[in-house]
Amino acid sequence: MTLLNIVNFVPKVQALDKSAATLAEIRRQLGPVRVLSVIGLTEKHQIERIDPLVELVAKVSDKVIFAGHSMLQNSALTLLQKNVGNVAMIDKSALVEAIDTFCIHAGRNVFMMPIGSDNGELNERLVCKAKSANIPILGYFKSLHDKGMGLSTVPGALSERKERHHGIRQIVRCLWQQPSRWSGSEKGRKLSPSQCRWVMAFNAVHGQKVKEKAGQAHVVEMGYQLLFPGWHELVCQSSYCQIYQSVAQLEVVLFTRGESPSRPPEENIVPHAYLEQLFEDIVSALDDTGCDWHLRIKPHPIQDVAFLRGLIVGRSNVEIVFEAPAVLAATADLAISVYSSTVVDTLALGVPTIEYFFETPFFWRKHPTGSPFPRLGAMKARSYEVFRQCIQDALQDSSKGPGKMLDIKPNPNFSFLVK
Repeated sequence: MTLLNIVNFVPKVQALDKSAATLAEIRRQLGPVRVLSVIGLTEKHQIERIDPLVELVAKVSDKVIFAGHSMLQNSALTLLQKNVGNVAMIDKSALVEAIDTFCIHAGRNVFMMPIGSDNGELNERLVCKAKSANIPILGYFKSLHDKGMGLSTVPGALSERKERHHGIRQIVRCLWQQPSRWSGSEKGRKLSPSQCRWVMAFNAVHGQKVKEKAGQAHVVEMGYQLLFPGWHELVCQSSYCQIYQSVAQLEVVLFTRGESPSRPPEENIVPHAYLEQLFEDIVSALDDTGCDWHLRIKPHPIQDVAFLRGLIVGRSNVEIVFEAPAVLAATADLAISVYSSTVVDTLALGVPTIEYFFETPFFWRKHPTGSPFPRLGAMKARSYEVFRQCIQDALQDSSKGPGKMLDIKPNPNFSFLVK
């Protein structure tokens, strides 16, 4: 079998676990695979720690390099230097040289990159490198409900012709770009499906949406990455799952959303005023259960964590955590989501999961078909009364299993990467 060399580009926090899950499954299926993970996060993230997620990426990588300095990346670098060893920090200008050094080994080279916008200027450098060196790109989606491309997208939102034209224009522009003009402040860098050799889709319905924008790319139905067997094996090996001890009768994990500091309140799925109300409702309903409960809150990577910290002041049984959603799910009795694809982690492990948020006009503009997660098995609550009833139902029947996860059941076959 041809030796596979994979350059895994991670421009966003949300892509850390999806890329790790994909790599874990590729290695499970194909055996020895060389992986270089390039982490070059954009500066939009408000999350305070990515160490646990990066550690999982490192477990399925032969080498990890951080392209560019930031507090998040410096912290993760320090952790990996202690525990892994084969890790480095490079200037962004040295990225192509680092990739050339890695890809010089015999075998087939493949780039693995998330599809979508705001991937930073490194995205265009990699696309140009792939084009000039004839390196195929395996594209994937970092979220089930990515804006304009996820399960909540209306078909036909963007024509194939328009998307292909954008992709060609982007490649031509970056091929003629002088190196001195690259700047970390440039925005709008994206990977489109038409720039990929293969695009991973979640199911047949999603695959049809993707084909509208994929041009000549091959769309392969794989299921959701976080349901891959290789990912579950990786999560179970994590130090967090091995050592976590419950501190209460009811262990609850809450996946939140909130305002991004760069947007006005009305241009967020969950404005701060709504998040405050949702949090008070959740605490009140948990108190009403009569159980001794402990709540771990996992913030969305781009929400304002400082506001969230203000909500939990004085509550000894509530904490903010930054572990990977999968390891939190593996140690929880109940999960609550304020509209987040992380519910798939909890549903896949059979943890009763409630989706509770208020559907605003902005939400409907971004996701006109509504939330896809109740269709996958999450209990739907859009009012306090319904939410309280959902908690009671969850406590009475805590063995619900994975619900309707068959809609995105894993069906991965990565043999095409070495053909």
